[in-house]
Amino acid sequence: MSPRTPARRTPARRTDQRSSARSTGTSGVRGSAGVRTAASVAAGRRDARPADRTSSARQTASRDGGTRTSAPRTAGSRSAPRRTASTRSAPRAGTARRRRRTRRAGHVRGSAIGLVVAAGFLVAVMALSWASDALLGPSPSLIRQWEDGSVDRLSSAQIDNARTIIAVGRGAELSDDAITIALMTAMQESSLRNLDHGDRDSLGLFQQRPSQGWGTADQVQDPVWAAKAFYGVNPEVANPGLAHIRDWESMSPTEAAQAVQRSAYPDAYAQWEGLALELLSTQTGVRPIV
Repeated sequence: MSPRTPARRTPARRTDQRSSARSTGTSGVRGSAGVRTAASVAAGRRDARPADRTSSARQTASRDGGTRTSAPRTAGSRSAPRRTASTRSAPRAGTARRRRRTRRAGHVRGSAIGLVVAAGFLVAVMALSWASDALLGPSPSLIRQWEDGSVDRLSSAQIDNARTIIAVGRGAELSDDAITIALMTAMQESSLRNLDHGDRDSLGLFQQRPSQGWGTADQVQDPVWAAKAFYGVNPEVANPGLAHIRDWESMSPTEAAQAVQRSAYPDAYAQWEGLALELLSTQTGVRPIV
């Protein structure tokens, strides 16, 4: 079967124009009219092409739901380059670094604030301590420790009373521990001074009270009497002394002193243990007193 050859179309408009020109005999006028008519038809076709394109674009948009319009792509309307993994991770890494720097700066600021607060607290405590010392003065115990903190600061009368206590202990054949406890007690009660006054009727080196059975006022102001009464070797005193306290050797020095004295400040004797040991070691050549 041979392929069909399409029939060649002849321009009907030109044929009509030629036949019209021949029949009328006015070829000049009609010819010019025919040329104008062909030109206008060609112009009309050119004008119709953009309209046809516009209508086809509208028809396409109506088929797609009227939501998209196609516009011709030009060189200036290129799409933005796609973001790759490297371009996406770079901003995130920078953000993470900024966050870490922010956290570090916060930690540093917190530490600095804590140091400032601690320093301010210490300054306030020191200021309060200074103000209390300036207004009230140092405590009597601190004054006594400064004045009587070593043997070199003791007066001759204090040294003589200490030697008497040591001599009575040696005469009763008591241990150095017992003598140390007696010296600690006398330092706390009277600062090794034979006082004629004290709390209520307390008198002498050990601030013994006549109303409590330690002897008369004159007797408790006798250093030898007072020392023997404290040691528990004075037969004329019924009150129990150190030698009468059960297991006093196993007690701490301040506990043993408190067992005899029954003071309102049981721990105050411990601060004089160092001075008592120094007195016992430096006061040599003491004759025992029986």
